[in-house]
Amino acid sequence: TSSRTYSTGALTGWPPAPYKSPNLTGNDFDSADYQRQITIWSDVITCCIDLGKEVDLIAFTQENDDVLIDALKKKHKKVSCIHYSEIEKTVEHWSEYEAVIAMRFHSVVLSIVSGTPFVPIAYGHKTVNLTNTVGMGDYLLKWSLKNGYLEEQNPIEASDIINGFTRVLNEKEIIALKLQKAITILRKSADDAYSEFCACLKNGE
Repeated sequence: TSSRTYSTGALTGWPPAPYKSPNLTGNDFDSADYQRQITIWSDVITCCIDLGKEVDLIAFTQENDDVLIDALKKKHKKVSCIHYSEIEKTVEHWSEYEAVIAMRFHSVVLSIVSGTPFVPIAYGHKTVNLTNTVGMGDYLLKWSLKNGYLEEQNPIEASDIINGFTRVLNEKEIIALKLQKAITILRKSADDAYSEFCACLKNGE
C-alpha cells in the first residue's frame, strides 16, 4: 500500500491518435500539435501549483501518456508522475483526490464510481454521453482532435481547463452529492437490466 497522501487535484489523460508521442515517426506524429499540448498542460500545472495543490500526472496508456507526463515532469519538478505500470496503486486511492481533471474515459469512470469531483474533458462521444448521464454535462469541456471523434471544432485553451478546475473545487460538495445520486440510479438501472435478462433466459427468449 502506498504511503502517498492523496489530497490533491490530479491531471489525468492524454488524447489518443492522432496526437502520437514523438517516439513515433511519419504521419503518426505532428510536432506542432504535440508542443501545443505540452504548453496547455504546463500552464494548467502552473496554475494548480499556484493554488497550493499537489499534482499527480497519471498515465492511462503505456505509450503516449507515459511520454507526455515525463516531458511535463522535466518542466515541473514538483509534480509526481504515475506511469502506466504503476497505475493500480493510484486507482485504489482515487477517492482520496480532492478533484480530478479527467481526459481519459476511464479516469471519468473512476471519478464517478468513487464519487470524486472531476472536470470531464471529452475527445469522444463516450465521455460526452456518460458525463451527461450522470448530470455533469454543465462541467463538460470538449477537446477536438485533428481527425478526431467529435465533429465540432472546439479549440480548448489552458484557461478553459483552469476555469473548469476552479469551478469544480468551489462546487465539490454539490458535485459529490450529484455523483452519489447518479451512482444510485445507475446501479438500479443495471440491476433492473440484469433481472430482465435473467427473466428472458428463464423464459427461453
